[in-house]
Amino acid sequence: MSAWRWPALAVAVVLASLAVRVTLLQREAWAKAVAHERAGRLDDAIDAYRQVLRFYTPWGATDDAAAALLELDQRARAEQPQRSVHALDALRSGLIASRSLWQPRADLVARCNRELPPLLVRVAERTGDKRDPKVLLAQFQRDYDRRSEEHTSEL
Repeated sequence: MSAWRWPALAVAVVLASLAVRVTLLQREAWAKAVAHERAGRLDDAIDAYRQVLRFYTPWGATDDAAAALLELDQRARAEQPQRSVHALDALRSGLIASRSLWQPRADLVARCNRELPPLLVRVAERTGDKRDPKVLLAQFQRDYDRRSEEHTSEL
């Protein structure tokens, strides 16, 4: 083999090893998330689904984890807005954490940025926050609009 082939082979082996490791970690997180959800430990399931998203691979369970978090959000939205916020925040942060040269599922990050501010206002009202809800909503929308620009732009 010529001199350049050995380093190229070494790089290929390292990259393949990383891909296998990330895939195994993602599958482990998926199994934990499903087990938590089946056992009714929904907050633990949400955290485990976030881990699935952080271990992004194009062939992995990213879309399944995102769908599970959206379903948990919808089930909790009416009665438990805190859990809904937890699910959307997990979806958003898990996807942002997996960003590299592009933002995977930027459409879902933008959706979370739109849906989180009104939910945060509902949670604030339920917990006794005395600030004006309209002012609070405007503040949250400004914050998430700014974050949306930071996290969905191309590198």
